[in-house]
Amino acid sequence: AFIENFKSTYKRPASLEELRACKQGTRETLRAYIQRWTILKNSAEDISDESAIDAFRRGLQRIEFKEQLGQMKVRTLARLLELANSWADGEDSVRNETEIHTARSEHDYDYHNGDRGADRRRKRPRRSFYDDRGPDMVAAGFPDD
Repeated sequence: AFIENFKSTYKRPASLEELRACKQGTRETLRAYIQRWTILKNSAEDISDESAIDAFRRGLQRIEFKEQLGQMKVRTLARLLELANSWADGEDSVRNETEIHTARSEHDYDYHNGDRGADRRRKRPRRSFYDDRGPDMVAAGFPDD
């Protein structure tokens, strides 16, 4: 009776099917997907590198990265995560450059007055790279709040 009472609260290891069901969201950054997928993978037991690599690749949205993984024939999970983090670094770099360029172009410099005038007081909307569930829910891989 005691075991039956607490059986539902036991955190069981993730299965290969759960790992395969982990998909990158359409607006989810590669880095967020890597973090969410890695947490799930680390909670799994007895999943071969080959199966894990296949599950990761299937969950990707970036076609170019999928193609590269197929061409390179990645054999180890360590190499996969090395490549994925390299791609995420590139994605972050492009996003940061875009944000800087957008921030500069949003503020028209007033050469006549020597300042940014009313544009300085205008605030940009806060941009988040997490979906509406927030960073903790995304990183933990929870489907909803």
